[in-house]
Amino acid sequence: MSRPDGTVAVVTGAAGGLGMAITHRLLATGLPAVAVAVDTDALQRLCESAPAGQVHPLVADVGAPGAVHAGVRELSDFGVPLVLVNNAGITDKSAFLTDLPDELWDEELRVGASAPFYWTRACLPAMRAYSWGRVVNISSIAGRMGDLGHGGYAAAKAAVLGLTRATALEGARSGITANAVLPGIIRTPAYDRIRPDVRDRVEQATAMKRAGRPEEIAALVAHLTYDEASYTTGQDFAVDGGLGLFVF
Repeated sequence: MSRPDGTVAVVTGAAGGLGMAITHRLLATGLPAVAVAVDTDALQRLCESAPAGQVHPLVADVGAPGAVHAGVRELSDFGVPLVLVNNAGITDKSAFLTDLPDELWDEELRVGASAPFYWTRACLPAMRAYSWGRVVNISSIAGRMGDLGHGGYAAAKAAVLGLTRATALEGARSGITANAVLPGIIRTPAYDRIRPDVRDRVEQATAMKRAGRPEEIAALVAHLTYDEASYTTGQDFAVDGGLGLFVF
């Protein structure tokens, strides 16, 4: 799993359940992490739960271009951002398209689709300089299948799939890979806010009849950051317990 010396992982949305699991898994592989989020208290808890000096907290609005560039400059004292995990997204707002406010649509696209672009654009120069880079975008099965009542979220996650392929094409000759991971229903704090009857219905629609664990997503993310994954790029991997299958 060797990576260039000085490599650090940038994980956006690191204060959420999935972001924390991804950060801890990358730390377990020996990779220091820059944890990006707006929740200062959650970032502090993440730092306290990690080995001393291995997590650099970065409080930033992931969807603000100026904040992204400032953040990348700041983290240069911590390491080289050769691994990027674009995990931030808005998952707990819902509205049918006819009732979807402009402000919510704009925010879901800003955080879910524009932010991955901003962070990728900011980290690519370092990756090109080292002829090595790993971009892992956290999309969603909703980006492939749609999501009733969550049109903005589904649109943002679908956009991430296109961004992933564009990044893969542009980075291929520079040793840079880009892949997307598409979680299904996962047991995170956002999962706990879903109505129990809806949770049960979705879980029963999976082939495995259960929700996934954050660690099951984090394991695949970690693999895609290894040097051994150097020939895998431009792909999207569903981790959904068979939710995308038509099961008889």
